[in-house]
Amino acid sequence: MPKAAEIVDAARTLAANADFAYAKPTGKRMPNLDGEGSRYFAALEEWCAEDIGIHLLTVEVFNLVKPLSALFDGPLRDRISERILRPTSKSEAPASDGRAE
Repeated sequence: MPKAAEIVDAARTLAANADFAYAKPTGKRMPNLDGEGSRYFAALEEWCAEDIGIHLLTVEVFNLVKPLSALFDGPLRDRISERILRPTSKSEAPASDGRAE
């Protein structure tokens, strides 16, 4: 039964993070949802748009093929933490027409 509890907890955590990322839903919020946890998942989602490997990993986790802990393992966690801390600026963005200057 411990494995079943782990799977149910992972599904609940993923659903709650998606639902409670917004202010209007009511109910008991998961710990750290409004702080570091929500920033972590926002950075992960942003990275999914840039890296197919990260996207595939999140698909596997969201479909319960891999454990939730796969999204928090060492190097991945470190890279996402770097993304959270890295300041972004529109002036750093490449030109929209794709031409080199």
